[in-house]
Amino acid sequence: MYEPGLIHLTIYNPDQHVFAVCSCCKCCCHDIEFLKKYNRPDLIAHADYVVDVDKSKCNDCGICTERCVFEAQKMEGSLVRFDVNRCYGCGLCVSTCPTNALQMKFRKDKNL
Repeated sequence: MYEPGLIHLTIYNPDQHVFAVCSCCKCCCHDIEFLKKYNRPDLIAHADYVVDVDKSKCNDCGICTERCVFEAQKMEGSLVRFDVNRCYGCGLCVSTCPTNALQMKFRKDKNL
């Protein structure tokens, strides 16, 4: 699952019910594109976990930024910056970090 970069999603209409559970890739998933293009995080259930970055282990290689579909990990100059508000908890960045600087932690604010 992690090697090909698939993201597990639970998609729902907030006024109705869950209508899809899938494992999608960023290249052809219309729901991921819709979410990003129209800023509609209410259409995808967030995971109860988000990424925790141990900056003492991070070497700012940027591999996580290439794997982050939701752009929670971004390069700013030569440094990696993390935005917890954009993290959906898919774990793709964790699975590719060569220094083990990334781990999943329980999401404190479930309203994200």
